[in-house]
Amino acid sequence: MNAIPSGVESALVEAGFSNTEVSILQRLVLESALTLREIAGRSGKSTGVLDQAMKKLIQKNIVHKDMINDTAKYTMTSWDAVLRWMEEDDRRKRDLMARRQQNFEAFLRTVQEDKKRPDIEYFEGVMNFPKAYRKLLASKKELLCYEPVFCSIEDHPLRDFMVEWFRIRHKNGVFSRVITHNTPLGRRYQSRDPFEYRKSALIDEQDYPFTFEKIIAGDMVACFNYGEKCACLLRYPELASMERGMFDALWRQATTEKAKPAAPSLSAPTGQLPPVLIPTAEPVPLSVRTISQFREFLISRNSLAAFAVITVLSAAITFGLYQYTKHLQFARMQETVKSIAATGALQFDAKDLDALRVEEDWKKPEWGRVVRQMIQIRRNNADITFAYILRKKPGDPTTMEFVADSHSLNPYANVDEDPNNNLDLDGDGIIEPEGNDYLQWPGQEYLNAPNEILEGYIGPTTDEKFYEDAWGKFISGYAPIKDDKDRVAGVFAVDMKATILADRTIAVFQPIFSFFGIFFLFVLIRLAAFNKSLFVELWNGLQMRRALNILAICSGIAFVITFGLYQYMLRLTINEIGSRVMSIVATAALEINPVDLDQLHNAEDMKKEEYQRVFSKINQVRDVNPDIDIKFIYTYRPMGNGIDLEFIVDADSNYNLSNIGPDYNEDGKLDESDENVSPGMKVPDSHEEMHVGLEKPTHDRTFYPSQWGTLVSGYAPIKGTKIQAALGADVDVSDVYESLYRKFIPWMWFVGGLTGLLISYLIFVKIS
Repeated sequence: MNAIPSGVESALVEAGFSNTEVSILQRLVLESALTLREIAGRSGKSTGVLDQAMKKLIQKNIVHKDMINDTAKYTMTSWDAVLRWMEEDDRRKRDLMARRQQNFEAFLRTVQEDKKRPDIEYFEGVMNFPKAYRKLLASKKELLCYEPVFCSIEDHPLRDFMVEWFRIRHKNGVFSRVITHNTPLGRRYQSRDPFEYRKSALIDEQDYPFTFEKIIAGDMVACFNYGEKCACLLRYPELASMERGMFDALWRQATTEKAKPAAPSLSAPTGQLPPVLIPTAEPVPLSVRTISQFREFLISRNSLAAFAVITVLSAAITFGLYQYTKHLQFARMQETVKSIAATGALQFDAKDLDALRVEEDWKKPEWGRVVRQMIQIRRNNADITFAYILRKKPGDPTTMEFVADSHSLNPYANVDEDPNNNLDLDGDGIIEPEGNDYLQWPGQEYLNAPNEILEGYIGPTTDEKFYEDAWGKFISGYAPIKDDKDRVAGVFAVDMKATILADRTIAVFQPIFSFFGIFFLFVLIRLAAFNKSLFVELWNGLQMRRALNILAICSGIAFVITFGLYQYMLRLTINEIGSRVMSIVATAALEINPVDLDQLHNAEDMKKEEYQRVFSKINQVRDVNPDIDIKFIYTYRPMGNGIDLEFIVDADSNYNLSNIGPDYNEDGKLDESDENVSPGMKVPDSHEEMHVGLEKPTHDRTFYPSQWGTLVSGYAPIKGTKIQAALGADVDVSDVYESLYRKFIPWMWFVGGLTGLLISYLIFVKIS
C-alpha cells in the first residue's frame, strides 16, 4: 500500500526532498518506529544511502531518533514539520524568481539602449595591432578574414606575435577561414593551413581586389592596413551580418569545383547589395586539428629541456614501478597458491590417503575419489598447473613420496587406449612416457623436493622463491591434510608456473610501454623539426628564470605522477586481494553440497542439520586462511523474481532466539549490525559481480564501502543439478588505505611543498 499519494510525493520532490527521503517517509507513515535495517529491508535500498538521507531528515526536524530496547529506531515528528519546510522552500523560490526577473528586466533595458549604437576604435602603429587582434577573440566565434598576402611569414612585421596569435586562437578554439589571392605568396600561405588552425580559399585578384586585411568576428568588423600602419575596430551588428553573408557567398564560390553562375562582380557594384545570408560554421578538418595541436606542442619553449627531464624521471619511475609491481605480483602468486592449498586440503579424507600406499592401490576407489577431487580443484583455478598429495616416506622422514596426482587418474593408460592421459607434463614439446612425462602412482618417491613441503606438515605455507625441477619452474603452496585426531596424513600441494609472473607484469605495463614508444617518437620529431642548435636551446633553458619555470613544471608533473602512482598501487593491491579471495571461494565451493542448500529457505531451517553442516564448513574455510581478513563468508542464490538475491547460510549467523548477537562485528555492543542473516533474507545491496559469481568465479573490480568497513569480495558458483547458488567472501581492505597512505604521504607533501615554493618564488619575481 502506498501511504503517500503520488501528487503529494511529487510535491515533496519539488520541495527539495530526495527520492530516498520520500521513501523513508513512506515507510514511517505505514509503520511508526523502524530501525535503519528494517527500512532497508522494506525499501530495497542500502543502509549507507538510507543513513545519509535519514541524517538530513533529522536536521530538518522531520524525523527523530529514539532508543527502544537498546535499539535505535526512527519515527516521524509530524506532518506539520513537513508542511513548514515546504512553505519555507516555496517562499525562498518566490524570492529568487522575483530577483531574477528584476535582473532580467534591467538587462533588457540596457540592451535596448545600446544595441543600435555603433562603436569604433582606432589603433595607430603596427606595434599596437596586437591589441585589436586580441579584442576580436571576445566573441569566441569563427574568424572570417580577407588577407592580402604581401610577404612571407618570416618577413612579417608581427612575426613573433603571429606565433602567439595562433596559440591564443588554438587555446580558445577559435578557428579561422581566410580568403586570399591566388598568387605564389597566397599559395604558400594556404599550404601552412594545417599548422595555423585555419582554412584558406584562393580567388583571382581581378575578381575581388583588396589591399588591406579585414576580419569579421561576431558583431565586429576589423580593418588592418599595414601600409598606412593604422587599424580600426567597428562594432556594428548589421554591418557584420552583411559582411558575413558576402564572405560566405564568396567562400562557396571559391571552394566549389564547378561554381554556379557568379553574382555580379563585387568590384563593380550594381547598386544592389547581395542578400544577407546566415552562414553555418564549417567543421574544423581533422588534419588541421591534429597538426595544429602537434605544432602547439612542438613550439612550446624549453620543450627539449622538458623532454630530457621527463624522460629521465619517467625512466626511473617506470623501472622502480616495474620492480615493485613484479614483487607485488610474486607475493600475490604466493598468497594465492597457499590459500588454494589450505582451502583444498579440507576436501580430502585422511582415511582415503591411508589406503593409498603402494603402486597397486591406484585401482582402489579411494584413488579415484582423491584424484577426481584434485582435478576439480585444478579446473576451478585456471592458473594452477599441477595438484598432488605427498607424505613423508615411512622410515625416512626427510624424503617425500607421492600419494596421488591430478594428472594420473590411470597411470598405466597407453597412447592407444587413452590418448588424453598421455601428457606433456614438463612442457618441453616432447611426450616421454618413460621420462619426465611418466605419470605418478602411490608410493613413488619425489626427488629433489623443496624444503617447504616439510613445513606444510605444520601449517599452510608457500615457497619463498621459484624452484625448478624436472617438470619446470614453479611456485607452490602446501597445506596439511588432517584426520579427526589432528594427525597429518599428507600434504596437499598446488603448483603455479613461473611464467605467469612475467605475463602478469607485462600485461600491467603494456600500456605504459606503448606510451613511452610514442613519447620517444615525439622527441625525435621535435629534434628534427627545428634547425636551431641543441646546445643553444639547452643553454637558454638553463638560465635562472627559465630553469625555475622548468623545475616548477616538472615538480607539478612529479606531484601528479606520485598521486597517480598512489591510485595505481591502491587498485593493484585491491585486485590482488580480490584474486586471492576468488581463489579461496572457488576452491571452497567444491566442499558445499548443493543438496544441503536446497533444504534451507527460512529462519526455522537454521535448526536443521543441513544448515549446521554448511555453517561449520564455511567457518572452517575462514579459519584455515587466517592471514587474509575474511570479514564475512556466506552462500546465496537468486530469488524467485530472478533479479534479486537472497542469503542461504552466513558464517556469522546461527539459530538464536533473540536474532541478535553474538557481537560479530566486535564493536563492543549488540545492535542491528549484529543481526543474524537467516535463509531467504534479501541481499540488501547486491551488484553485478555477485550475479556473475553464479556462473563463474569472479571478484569485485573496485572496493565498496559499507557499515562494516570497506570491502572487496570474491564469488564462485556452487554447482548442482537442480539449484543455482554461489559462495561469497568479503575481505576488509580498510587497512590497505592506511598502509599506502603512510607510504605515499611524505612524498606527496614533499613534492607538493616544493611545487608551491617554486610557484610562489616565480610569482614574486614577476611582480618585483
